[in-house]
Amino acid sequence: MTLGMQAWRLRVQTAEGRSLNLKQCLIRCAVAWLSLLALGLGYLWVLFDQQRRSWPDIASNTQTVVLPKNNFIGHRPFFWKSVASTISYRAPHIY
Repeated sequence: MTLGMQAWRLRVQTAEGRSLNLKQCLIRCAVAWLSLLALGLGYLWVLFDQQRRSWPDIASNTQTVVLPKNNFIGHRPFFWKSVASTISYRAPHIY
């Protein structure tokens, strides 16, 4: 999951709710380029599809879902531990 997907609470998953396999990822990537070459029509397709799927979703039998906000309570990105320790660092007191 990319940082942008975490910020927008998006997840790409199979129709059954599982993680993608390598074949599905490669299909999504190839069809994404075709969608862009068609002037973005593959992504605008979500406006016409009843299930709100883009061409990459249809071709790879996947779906992009929005996760509920409460799914991310307590969740921190992988770099958060180092950021939090830097922020909470206190310099030693000099008397």
